[in-house]
Amino acid sequence: MKNRKVMFLGPWQVETVEEKFSPQIGEQEVLVKKLYTLISPGTELAMLSGNESWFPMPGIPGYAAVSEIVEVGAGVTGFNSGDIVFHYGNHTQYEVVSIRGTFLKVPENLDLKWVPFTRMATVATTAIRVSNIEFGDYVSV
Repeated sequence: MKNRKVMFLGPWQVETVEEKFSPQIGEQEVLVKKLYTLISPGTELAMLSGNESWFPMPGIPGYAAVSEIVEVGAGVTGFNSGDIVFHYGNHTQYEVVSIRGTFLKVPENLDLKWVPFTRMATVATTAIRVSNIEFGDYVSV
């Protein structure tokens, strides 16, 4: 199988690479085919600039994705080939993804190109959780 991916080769160097892909799917993993991915202009621009020491180059960036499951691991229950799912993922055509963590079936009748933006809700939720926001009495005006 061939797989296309976006690679950050070095600071400000981006390339699309196509290579042979032989996925090894673990017990609690699935092989997915990406339908849409979300680019983070903050996190991924920082990665591309070379200013994020946790992101090694060359590397495959990624943030969030909506994908179709192609194949499920032997221990996977609750998900099947053909299911559409939201997950965190790289900018690749195919990827092996763990079903642990953020991995959710997408409800029917949603416009799939908007599903990856679910990631932004998690960013907002995290910001609230780590802040010192207090909810007190509200005054009506």
